[in-house]
Amino acid sequence: MNKDLPGVFANKITNAIDNVQSVFYGEGKDDRNVNEVLDKIYSNSKFAFLKSVEIVTNTEKSVEKIAARFKDHILTLSNKNIKIADIKSIKEIK
Repeated sequence: MNKDLPGVFANKITNAIDNVQSVFYGEGKDDRNVNEVLDKIYSNSKFAFLKSVEIVTNTEKSVEKIAARFKDHILTLSNKNIKIADIKSIKEIK
């Protein structure tokens, strides 16, 4: 009664499997791109500095008014220089 079962054929996995980590980036990330949100704010009005935005960065969460937008950073009316690459999410507060 003690029969050995046949072995199962399985290929060896030689490559690293990280497809889940490269696709899922969630946790606080906004679906929209930061530049798309900034483009929308600037396209709706000539006076973008009158609009309040909530900015979540790697280190803090704050409500600011954008004074100027440059290539890789934004300047707020409270004299903060925030890099666009550091921004996790940004949304307009109405």
